This record gives sequence, structure tokens and C-alpha cells, in this order.
Amino acid sequence: MEATRRPMKAFPLAAALLCLCLPGSAQKRKKLPRWKIDPYTRNDPKAMAKAGYVSFGPFPLGDAHGTEEVEKALAKAKIRWVETAHFRIGSTLPAWTLPFDPKIKKKYRAELTELKKKLPRVKPKTKRLDPWLRLHLFAHRCEKLYADFCRRMKVTDASFPDKPGTYIDNKYMGEGKFLGMKQKYVVLLFDKLTDHVRYLSTFVGTTQKFAKRHHFKNFGSLLICTAAELEDGRLKNDVAMHCHVVWNVTHNLIDGYKLYHVDIPVWFKEGAAHWFGRRVDPKWNNFDQNESSTADMRRTWRWEVAVRRMIDSDKYAPFADASRWRDYGQISFYDHLAIWSRIDFLMKTFGDEGFRKFLDIMKAPPGNGADLTSSKEIIKVQRKAMQEAFGMGPLSFEMKWKEWVKKTYPIR
Repeated sequence: MEATRRPMKAFPLAAALLCLCLPGSAQKRKKLPRWKIDPYTRNDPKAMAKAGYVSFGPFPLGDAHGTEEVEKALAKAKIRWVETAHFRIGSTLPAWTLPFDPKIKKKYRAELTELKKKLPRVKPKTKRLDPWLRLHLFAHRCEKLYADFCRRMKVTDASFPDKPGTYIDNKYMGEGKFLGMKQKYVVLLFDKLTDHVRYLSTFVGTTQKFAKRHHFKNFGSLLICTAAELEDGRLKNDVAMHCHVVWNVTHNLIDGYKLYHVDIPVWFKEGAAHWFGRRVDPKWNNFDQNESSTADMRRTWRWEVAVRRMIDSDKYAPFADASRWRDYGQISFYDHLAIWSRIDFLMKTFGDEGFRKFLDIMKAPPGNGADLTSSKEIIKVQRKAMQEAFGMGPLSFEMKWKEWVKKTYPIR
């Protein structure tokens, strides 16, 4: 919480002398290297507050580390930081020039027009996104997704406790104010693969050459760490990175809702991430994978047509099998299409109310008698959630979904 600043009542000369003695914000800005000065707020506290920013760092990120430790570990990386109401974000993404595609230009002009309301120096007609502008855009996108998620779940910041062990209106809502998490959601967007790998090996204790979501259990934050050089460089395109971030942050918001203490069924979480990500742009899809199973990242993007054509085939797993998945490596390309479509069916048939009811039941309070680390127990709770949220069991769900696909999706 930012302290209230009272106007100084000293004479101009006395005030000037005082500023020479005290380490004020103006002096701090002068000590920063030029690349750390944001051209859109000029690091001015009032302009930052108008943009919804808490700080440009330093701030904590995860277990036993924060921005300062990351900067030391990645000494050559020029990391720009921003802390918003619900996110802590770091970026080394370089400038990106908009392509000539009129649809993409229209999309960015609309986004930048929204951003200008918070950052008046933004030029909506710009053809080039400089590194600071990209950071501002991702902060705006993350907060917009967070607000959309909260709207669908019918919650606000006041719906969650300020401290652990607190119930809200006699309901368990997690252990902290960030959808139930104790700390804000962390988004790290590196340009170089080497920085991505170095961060993960130093602070997460793993090395992998694909995006990483991680739960810092002691600190209480959820991380998404990625890099533009991943996936053969396709994430260098800002549209692709936008879809990628929304897709991954959706995973973390679902996990973090009412505290990350249970793994939501893979089909639901991955399908929901597809559903939210494809709303940004259907051409840039994302797929989870793990160390032992590389995702099948085909470039087919007209998923409605693909699902309509495969609906009566055996290319994908029936819901009775999909509902039992515990590992992303079990999901084939056609399975991804099917689980996205199942969520599409549920969202368009039952709306936010069904989505909300399902998650609320799946996120039963820890210690209520249900062992939600057990596969058998999760399937049992999922069956209850399906029945109460959608009025269907696994078999009727599969049948009604297929009927809906045939009536709704085009064949070509």
C-alpha cells in the first residue's frame, strides 16, 4: 500500500536544499542507467500510480529471491521490471515492428488506445513497439485477463483474505488476497534462451528448453517463465507471445484460485487455456509438454473445422478416458482439439455460471475430508462437479457435446 504524500510547506530554497540532502525519487532516477528509465512515465510516482503500477522494482518474486538476485545471476540481461496490482513482471523482450497485416494493425491500435488512457505518452498509431512499450502492453494484458477471470468467477479483491487462516463470509477462499494465493503472479519474459535456462537452473532447480510454470510453495507465488527464442523462435512475434502468455497465465489463475492445493483435471485446465488463448488469435496455439514427451505442435488453426471432421472418428480419446488424465504427455494433437471444443461447448451452453460452479466444487477447502492428491478422489469430486455445474455425467456429456459440434461447427 502506497503511503499518502502530503505537500511540502517549506520555502522553495529550503525545499531545494532539503532535496540535496535526502535521497528523493528524482535523485534515484538520475542514478539509473538510461535503459531503466521508462519513457512513458519517466519513473514519476504519480504517472506510475495512474498506470496502476506499484513499482519498477526491486520486489520479491519467489522462494528466497527477488529482482536484485535475478539481476546478479543474469548480469548481462537488461531486465525491465513492473509490479501491478496482481502481477510482478520482468521482460528483456526487444523492440518489435508491426507487420503490414491490416487486421494486426487494427488490433494493436485498439490495444494501444486502451493503454493510452493509463499512459498518455503512448501513441496508438505507432508502428514499432519499443522494449518498454512491450512491457506496458503485457502488464495491461495480464491485468485485463485477471479482471476477466474475476468477472467470470464473480469475485473481487475483497472476496479473498488478507492473511492466512481467514474465512470470507464463512467460506474458504484461499490463504491470500491474490485469488487466494499469498503473493502476486509472476511473469518472466526473456528474449534469449540462455537467460531462461539460467534463471530456471538458479532459482527453480531445473533446466528445460520450453516454457515453465512453477509454484513457489514457501513464498506463495505462481510463475510463468518463457523466452522468445523458444519453440524455434516463433515467440519472437508479439502476437504469438501474447497468446502464449494468456494461455499460461490462464493455467496459473485456475491453479491459484482459492489457493493451489489441488491439481484441476488436465482436460479442463488445458482446454480452458486453449479457449482463453484462442480468443486472442486462433493462429498461435500452445501445447503443454514435459521432459519425457514433446508436444505435437501442428500449425492447423481452424480447429472448428478439424473437430467437425474428426467427431465420428477414433483419432481422439473419449471423455471417459480424458477425464482421468493426470499428465500432459498423454494428450495427442487431436486430443487437444477435443478438449478445447468440450470447453467451447460448456462455455457457450452453460456460460460463466457453469465454469464457476465447476471450479468452486473442484477447489473444496483442504482438510475437508477429501484427499485431492488421490487420482480416485479427484475423479469422484470431478463427477460431482460435472453433475452440479452442468447436469451431466461423463457419457451424457460426450453425447451432447458431439451433437452440439455437428450443429455448430462448419465442415469446411
